Amino acid sequence: MLKNVPAEPDALGRGAYSAVESLRLLNFNRPGLPPVRRVSRNTVARWLRGYSHGEDGSRHSEPLWKPDYQNDDDQIELSFRDLIELRFVKTFRDAQANLRSCWA
Repeated sequence: MLKNVPAEPDALGRGAYSAVESLRLLNFNRPGLPPVRRVSRNTVARWLRGYSHGEDGSRHSEPLWKPDYQNDDDQIELSFRDLIELRFVKTFRDAQANLRSCWA
């Protein structure tokens, strides 16, 4: 019997933003407001995929949430929900909140 494998979410209903588009939308600055701290592509990848750290790489931080798209390769593709999640994470980080305590 064939297993029911969940398919990738339909981009038509969820939106699809590339890494370049996402960073532009995350790092925008309105005239007359103080400059914002910029988020790099590597930071977004760590938030989406998790990362290993420590001197020997033995510690691992899990992703902050499960994104709508796989993002297992070098390409980063985000849904609208993921983009909004990133805006919230960036806002918390800009306010110097501890990200792990916010999602624990």
